[in-house]
Amino acid sequence: MLPKFTFEIHPVGLVLELLVQLDDEIDPSMHLTDQEKDMIINSEGFAVLCTNHKDQIVGAGYAVSSLEAMAVLADVDPRFVPQDNQIYIYSVVVARAFHRKKIGTFIRRMLIDEARSRGYQTGSTHVRMAYDWDVAGEKFYRPTPLSVRIIRNFWPQLEKPDVKFMVFSL
Repeated sequence: MLPKFTFEIHPVGLVLELLVQLDDEIDPSMHLTDQEKDMIINSEGFAVLCTNHKDQIVGAGYAVSSLEAMAVLADVDPRFVPQDNQIYIYSVVVARAFHRKKIGTFIRRMLIDEARSRGYQTGSTHVRMAYDWDVAGEKFYRPTPLSVRIIRNFWPQLEKPDVKFMVFSL
């Protein structure tokens, strides 16, 4: 565990309001849509919240089954095919002031460990191809080579809108 930080797992629907607290830390175009909020509030998914010693949320990540994620992803990635026993890592965000402290890596590890404990066998995610996040994502997730594909203009509102999709074993 990282010193000075607390990491907790919660049902994602119960912490939706807390996740929205990090909206100031991300590009406005990446804020949750009403469709995404509806999916989360009714989801069986889970979230990892990271707080500092002042009980401020400094990082979060959440995951839902890929079957649940299909409701949102079908519009932006027509080739997305959900699988039974597959978790979808939906988002990991860390407040700017806390970048480069390995918080995001720790959140990802907790999401994967929790998914494995719930019986999921594989994972999938879309990782932005900006700031080498996709490269770091490939190193962390170690996806199956044939599952990796680039999706152009996934987030057209962003300066760097492309993402890399990957499927990986848990």
